[in-house]
Amino acid sequence: MYLTRRQRDVLHFIRQFIRKNGYSPTLEEICKGLGLSSLSSVHKHLKNLEAKGVIARRWNRGRSIEILKDYDFMGEVDLRVLGEISAGRPIAAAEKGRTLKVPQELLRGQDSFILRVRDDSFREEMFLPGDCLIVERCNVAENGELIVALLKTGVVLVRRYIKDGESIRLESTNVNLTPIVLSAGEIQVRGVITGLLRRY
Repeated sequence: MYLTRRQRDVLHFIRQFIRKNGYSPTLEEICKGLGLSSLSSVHKHLKNLEAKGVIARRWNRGRSIEILKDYDFMGEVDLRVLGEISAGRPIAAAEKGRTLKVPQELLRGQDSFILRVRDDSFREEMFLPGDCLIVERCNVAENGELIVALLKTGVVLVRRYIKDGESIRLESTNVNLTPIVLSAGEIQVRGVITGLLRRY
C-alpha cells in the first residue's frame, strides 16, 4: 500500500494524538498541528486514507477517526534482492530470501525488486559497485525512462529507453558511447529503475 508523504504525516499525527489524549483529533486540530492551509485539504487527506482502508470515520460525528491498519510510519517496505547486475553478463542470483528495507516514496509500483551493481560497468550511468537499484518489474517502458534491458544476445544493459518509430534506441549518459538501435524483438524490458540506495 502506497501512502503519500502528506498522508503519512496526517496518519502519524492522528496516531500520536490518540496515544496522548485517548481520543481522536478534530479536523481543526489536524490542520493546526500540521500547519495545513485549509480544512478542505485535511478532509481530502482523510478521505484518501479512508479509501485506502487505513482509517474509518463515523458520518457527521466529531472525534470519530479510528485507525484500522498499523502502518509503518517510517514508510519502509522490504524488497527482495533478486541478484547482481553487470553489463554484458546474466543477472547473478542473490542469496535466497535476502531483502532490504526501502523508503516507500522510492517505489512507483507494487511489484518492485532490487538489483545490486556488481562492478563499475555502469559507471557512465553514475552507478557504483555496491549500489542497489530499485526496479519496478514491467515489460514495457515510457520514452526517457531508465530501464534494465535484456538483449537477444544475452547482454544485460542499463540504458535510457527511447522509442523511435518502429525501432528502440538505448542511450547512455556517456557521450562517447553510440546509442544502440534495435527492433522490438531484439530487446526485453525487465524493469524500470525508480530509485537508488547507496552506502558511503
